[in-house]
Amino acid sequence: MNRYLVGLGSNVRHVRHGAPVQVLAAAISRLGKDLAITAVALAIRSDPPGPSRRRYANSAVLVGGTAAPEAMLDLLQI
Repeated sequence: MNRYLVGLGSNVRHVRHGAPVQVLAAAISRLGKDLAITAVALAIRSDPPGPSRRRYANSAVLVGGTAAPEAMLDLLQI
């Protein structure tokens, strides 16, 4: 079994999911449907660099699977 660390981030409010931290939660939930999630980092919220006023939310998940790196990249880019 391979393990992959997948970084996630958002600074955009989504119509259905809400604020960036909820967008991350939705992305993690979606990843869990196709991959075995073994760990989830707490979301970190940060101020944007420069003049933008949109705050960032970032996290990472550790996932396991039998997919080769190229296949995992294809799966993540859906």
